[in-house]
Amino acid sequence: MDIKNKNRILLKIFGVFSALKSKKYPRLIAIILIILILEFILSATLNFTREKYSDPIMAKLYSKNTIDAFRHSYSLKEFNINGVNFKLTALGKYNPTVKVMYIDRYYNRAKNVYDKMSPFDLVFVWGDLAKPYYLDKMIGTHDYRQGKVSYQTSNFFEQIFLNSQYSNNHIIPANEEIKQKIDKIKIGDLVTFDGYIVKVKAFYNEGSFSYWGNDSVSLMDKHNFPKGRWISYGISLYPLPFYFGVGKCDIYYITDLKKH
Repeated sequence: MDIKNKNRILLKIFGVFSALKSKKYPRLIAIILIILILEFILSATLNFTREKYSDPIMAKLYSKNTIDAFRHSYSLKEFNINGVNFKLTALGKYNPTVKVMYIDRYYNRAKNVYDKMSPFDLVFVWGDLAKPYYLDKMIGTHDYRQGKVSYQTSNFFEQIFLNSQYSNNHIIPANEEIKQKIDKIKIGDLVTFDGYIVKVKAFYNEGSFSYWGNDSVSLMDKHNFPKGRWISYGISLYPLPFYFGVGKCDIYYITDLKKH
């Protein structure tokens, strides 16, 4: 939703609030007020893209991004790294067209065996968040396995859709060729990926094991949304720094990719 449309809706709501003071037609005014508020909420939380794009790549970039969840997960691959046996369980098919906002490389500074298995982190944005209006105003940072974005907004509902069009991905390349292709990706590249969202189970020599990832295949997980800031931001009249993306991670086994 662009600024003009947002201001137009806010002016409508303000006008209705002003009319309430006259105490004329209270029921009618209440109905109109509810409709306008719902319009504002929906336009602020849903994918706002209404433009039609002749280029199918751009149309996919600016559309809603989803993971095609499998009804039943299944064992995708097993391999060994430095004596640790890894088992990948496929949870869903993932074929997004995205803008790459950040890439982090671990293969030349691996801290542990997981860094050798997953040598990259890629930060994706799509939908309205991939448009210049938002993309140019965001400041992205990335620490070890954790991405975070700062964006100034006073809109309570805008924060919801911002965090639903961003993800930090721990990347497992399917083979050396895919690894080399990923290594050539640059920030700002437009890329279509193909692969699977997976959960990782590691078996150690002493008989213990550990998990990496969870069973979720939703890009709208509740744990992906920030807590404790919504009320204060929602009533703020001035833009405040809003941080999102922390904890919003998926483990992505990539089988193919194409840069556009």
